[in-house]
Amino acid sequence: MIGCLAACGGGAASSSAAEPTLEPAGSEVAAAERPGPTAEVKHAEALLGAGNVKEAERVLRDVVARERDNARAWYDLGLVLEAREAFDDARGAYERAVALKPDFPEALSNLGLLLRDAGDLPAAIARFEQAARADATFAPAYANLALCLEANGDAEGALTAYSKALELDPSDA
Repeated sequence: MIGCLAACGGGAASSSAAEPTLEPAGSEVAAAERPGPTAEVKHAEALLGAGNVKEAERVLRDVVARERDNARAWYDLGLVLEAREAFDDARGAYERAVALKPDFPEALSNLGLLLRDAGDLPAAIARFEQAARADATFAPAYANLALCLEANGDAEGALTAYSKALELDPSDA
């Protein structure tokens, strides 16, 4: 369950009955500015992409030890930890990335996936809503939000989120 590695270029939890806070179709909301990778982080991403999870983790741990405020490195470390199935540690890495960059949609979305998998639908919904607010063009946030809303019994909210996801990425139908 490696989340948004290829796609990578703040809020309170919502109640289960709350309407999703989605932008209306056709609205123009600027995409969130993603944290750029340093040369070392790019190297770690290449290692991870090549399947060298252990070396990618070593590089990323070195980076975050020196650069505690590097949101991209924390996010990538979360991806590595997910690949190793160290889900609690991955959650911590994503939480750190979000603490540093509250509008980092991929980190928010991956955190939402881990929360969903842990059975915390309200917290997952809140993270997907936050990711959608951070970047109204980030289709995975809407698709995952829809799945969680549906599982939480909010058919109307799920339909709205599914519609937005398909509007943004018709190939995901």
